[in-house]
Amino acid sequence: MFSFLRQTAVALVALLAAGPLVAQTTSLPQLAAEKLCACVGEAPQPDSATARLQRCLPQALTDAAIQQGSLQAIGTVEGMQSALLKTRELATASCPPLRNAYVAQRTGQFYAPSNVAAAQQAYDTGTGLLEQQKYKEALPLFLQAIKLDRQFVKAHDHAAICYRKLQDFKKAATYYEKSLVIFPEGDLALLNMAVVQNLLEKPNAARTYFEKLRFFHPYNPEGYFGIGKMALVAGEFPAALDNLFRAHRLYTEQESPYVADSNKLIGLLYNSMKEKDQLALFRSKAQEYHFDIQE
Repeated sequence: MFSFLRQTAVALVALLAAGPLVAQTTSLPQLAAEKLCACVGEAPQPDSATARLQRCLPQALTDAAIQQGSLQAIGTVEGMQSALLKTRELATASCPPLRNAYVAQRTGQFYAPSNVAAAQQAYDTGTGLLEQQKYKEALPLFLQAIKLDRQFVKAHDHAAICYRKLQDFKKAATYYEKSLVIFPEGDLALLNMAVVQNLLEKPNAARTYFEKLRFFHPYNPEGYFGIGKMALVAGEFPAALDNLFRAHRLYTEQESPYVADSNKLIGLLYNSMKEKDQLALFRSKAQEYHFDIQE
């Protein structure tokens, strides 16, 4: 199902790590990627996005070649294969449903149990203690699991959780960073690293991690919520509006209990913008996101 993602994994890591693509002169693969994303549409479920890609990719590339008058570029087997590969790479990096499918496949790979039996056993025992909030007792077990399996992402994440609960925020950040070196798209590490950076009074670093979370996980409301909250505190109203309304919409669609939190922040944003005589902008954005204002 995810063979196309595995084929482009190496190139995509570099593309995704660089963040959103910046358009230059539109090449054939870039134009095809835009058409491919439009054809795929909003399909947050990875399997659905993958199925649509398989259906849409050939037609998107053909339509782009016709539009540019460059059918000769895909007139050979080698030319077609090269253009298809590049189109897949660009679309997966720039198109949220496809990026979500790519990251979902990577999540299954890196959040899997350890292949080292002793490491998994130590992790399981530690997790049982973690669930009982026995952080001091759980921590050595996660560190043991890491020593036995240096690529064990979940053990790194749980060690970081223990350090955070024990108020050692610098050590927590160290282990989240180690986790992200192995799996840069990990949502648990990205979200909690942002929280830890705030606890360390490093707001710029925190916002960077929230932005990475938003980029790699476009259907996870936490990235939008974190950026929106920080933008509100900084008085950056346009960014606060877009991110908080997006977070609220996703929380609502997912029937999350955190919808109350987004409602509360949107209310605070309304009051702040009212004080600055900027309610016209608030109302415009609210209408754009189909948010009912109770004034």
